Amino acid sequence: MTHGCGFPFSAPRIGGTRSETIATGVFAILLMSTTSIALFFILNRKIQQHRQWMTRSYAVALVFFEVRAIGGIFRLDDNVAASDTVFWICLVLAIPLADLILQLQESRRAHNLAAN
Repeated sequence: MTHGCGFPFSAPRIGGTRSETIATGVFAILLMSTTSIALFFILNRKIQQHRQWMTRSYAVALVFFEVRAIGGIFRLDDNVAASDTVFWICLVLAIPLADLILQLQESRRAHNLAAN
């Protein structure tokens, strides 16, 4: 199964499921939104917010590779339902996991400042 990386770049495979089409659209919207917000912040010289939004954008962009890696490792290419499920799970978890990493980094920074 091949997932597109977004509406402007490619489309879901011909004959793909409705779920795949919707997930591809959500992926495209998330990727363009997070990157656009990061661009807005850097243009306004808000470096910390820019970094946070680029981390989220990067996490969303990695979905493209995660789905293919998981599909290849577990040989899910012919299992449409499993591939769709993996795609949705990776997509739904991308931003919350990026936020978790950002919070852990902030906590570590605060801990280091308190220790000094």
